[in-house]
Amino acid sequence: MDDPLESLRQLAQDIKSQPNITLSHKQIQDYFEKLVVVAHTPDGYESLCWEIGVWLLLLAGERQAILFNAYGYPAIRAALTSAIESGGLPKGLGWYTSGFTPGDVDGDVMLGVLTHPTIQPVLKRTLAAHELCLDLDYLRPSDQQTGSAAVCLLAHLRRVGLDRQTQLMWAARLVEHLDAENPAREQAIRLVLEGLLQAERYVNAFYWLQAYFHAADQNLSDTVFEVTAEIIKIADGMGESGYSVLNSLSYDNDLLGLLYNSKRAQLLLALALLWISFTKGFPVKQDFIDQSAELLWGEYPNITLFVKRVSNWACQLVRQARPAAAVDYLHAPEQRPQALAALKRDLQRPPNLRGRGSALDVWKECRDTVFDPLLSALAQVASHKELRGIKKDIDELGAEALVKNSAAYKSSVRLRKIEAGLHKTLEAHLQKYIDSLAHSADLCYQSLEVTMLVKQLEAEIKWTDLQQEYDELVEHWPSLAECLQSYFSPVLDEWLAGVERVENTPWP
Repeated sequence: MDDPLESLRQLAQDIKSQPNITLSHKQIQDYFEKLVVVAHTPDGYESLCWEIGVWLLLLAGERQAILFNAYGYPAIRAALTSAIESGGLPKGLGWYTSGFTPGDVDGDVMLGVLTHPTIQPVLKRTLAAHELCLDLDYLRPSDQQTGSAAVCLLAHLRRVGLDRQTQLMWAARLVEHLDAENPAREQAIRLVLEGLLQAERYVNAFYWLQAYFHAADQNLSDTVFEVTAEIIKIADGMGESGYSVLNSLSYDNDLLGLLYNSKRAQLLLALALLWISFTKGFPVKQDFIDQSAELLWGEYPNITLFVKRVSNWACQLVRQARPAAAVDYLHAPEQRPQALAALKRDLQRPPNLRGRGSALDVWKECRDTVFDPLLSALAQVASHKELRGIKKDIDELGAEALVKNSAAYKSSVRLRKIEAGLHKTLEAHLQKYIDSLAHSADLCYQSLEVTMLVKQLEAEIKWTDLQQEYDELVEHWPSLAECLQSYFSPVLDEWLAGVERVENTPWP
């Protein structure tokens, strides 16, 4: 019986000497069967076998998908599992570098292979039985293709059971092994960074990077900016835990020392923190935003003032007894008159209090002596001092006390006209009005806050100049364009929309 490896080598020679060689469907299938057998052996990992596999797929024509499912996946599975068992990785990735690959998953070929149902369970069992080992002697530091394949493999092996610590260890070793100019090294750096952040070891992430880049003083600014941008992108997708990561960077003195090597990195982090505070109501380090904004003062004074004033305001709102996002406040000028009008309509419609007897008399008395006056006061309030008095009166209201202290109720007690169930219904209606008054008072407070700040910024900032500064900033630092679009523009747009609401709903 022919040696499968020798048979494939002979086929490779025949292809070189006869470029137009043709094979029958049976011959193609036979060679694919040999390819699966060869893929189990260390010698079979060589790229020659996979190049033949690519050539066989081309000859297969319309039967490519059928043959790949029947022989391609088993061959790749054999190469991966055998390489892991023998410690032959990344030598077992020749299929990837030679283009002997199927369809991808979201553009990721490696992910498509590792999660395929014929490969994933077998690979998971193999990793459970054998410790992952990369033979870096096989990988030339300048080899971009194999280096990229090794990084891609590491990135997805957690899906089949590889622990994070092992993943990080080998990714870090790849960073050490690969040449600085090899793009695969950048992929490995990103993998380490993602792993550390996912493990919430964000301080380690910066220290680790600092250890690799401290000597490259002339490139440190660019490197720090790129790393900071990557951290922000990753953290942004992690929700509140990611926001904590970013905010922590602004408190660690050693990490700040690294950030201060890059003016762009400072601005990038500061604008991201502003966005988090403004739109999410998440507490951040206000001083860092202020200091970073000062870097723009000489050439971009309007942007500087906007960032400082709005960040201070947003951070104050987060520190209140009831924290709130600034973006929510900006809707208050529009919501305040709507809430007051809705409450006024409710008070004009007597509730169903069964029989419209003494309970209705109590309701009318509370409406006329308590709710209508407070509603009118809220509609006319024009200062924080006035509002504080009104809010105090609202806070002291209680549905039970309103009922029992009313003259109509005291009269009904003597006449025994309000039964227990009706009493509870009456209190529930009154409590609803109290809650609506409290909500309207909050909207009045928020509207006053927004209106005051709008007037302040209108006096300080020239908005047409700010837009020009924005354009100049992007032209001066194109690398900041994405940051400005993602974190500054949303804040500015929300603010300008809030200004329009203030102008369209003036105070009485």
